[in-house]
Amino acid sequence: MIKHHVPNDMLAQFAQGLLPASLAAAVSIHTDMCTQCRQQVIALQQAQTEQLCNFELAAPDSGIDDIGFGDVDFDQMLNKITADESRDYVQDKPEVKVQLGDIDFKLPKALQSMAVNKAVGFGKITRAKIELEEGAIHTHLLRMGAGGEVPEHTHQGFEVTLLLQGTFADEMGEYGPGDFIMLDAEYTHTPVSSQGCVCLTVVSDALTFTSGLSRLLNPIGKFLY
Repeated sequence: MIKHHVPNDMLAQFAQGLLPASLAAAVSIHTDMCTQCRQQVIALQQAQTEQLCNFELAAPDSGIDDIGFGDVDFDQMLNKITADESRDYVQDKPEVKVQLGDIDFKLPKALQSMAVNKAVGFGKITRAKIELEEGAIHTHLLRMGAGGEVPEHTHQGFEVTLLLQGTFADEMGEYGPGDFIMLDAEYTHTPVSSQGCVCLTVVSDALTFTSGLSRLLNPIGKFLY
């Protein structure tokens, strides 16, 4: 059962098409998995459509007949287009998988057209960067093997974690597939996965490690996120 959902303001931005590709992909995958948020997005989109229709009904006559479209039968035109058997139609895409440490992971539909770099790992943590060229926003697939742990850290910017497969836990609770977790500098946590998991992570700045020897990584944190 999904316990952590997309914030309402982010759902509204998603419905309006205002999110960067990384966050839009994360929200899209979550709504594919979450009936509650999917219904909210549908309601938001319907409200936008009704608002647009009301605006068009209230708008003055555009004079469209005066510029040569008055006699066009748009229904007939649409029927001809859809009946044209010579056109190439989009087929279902084959499975796209990436190697993440010890597993082959099937990409969700929202990620299948994105360029995913070869995964690199250290210990039980493996990451594959998704190349989106969004400046300070970096996006990765992250695999924690069974018993894996990300050292205690906080966030200089925001961090979105969408759990795609498996489970993990931190000081704030346990998370399962579909959970959407958004954190910032107010939070410090140590994610641990007893059975292993795969996450989509979107971060806007480097992590700051806060405990033990992992703090030695902070001077090079910009190169790690």
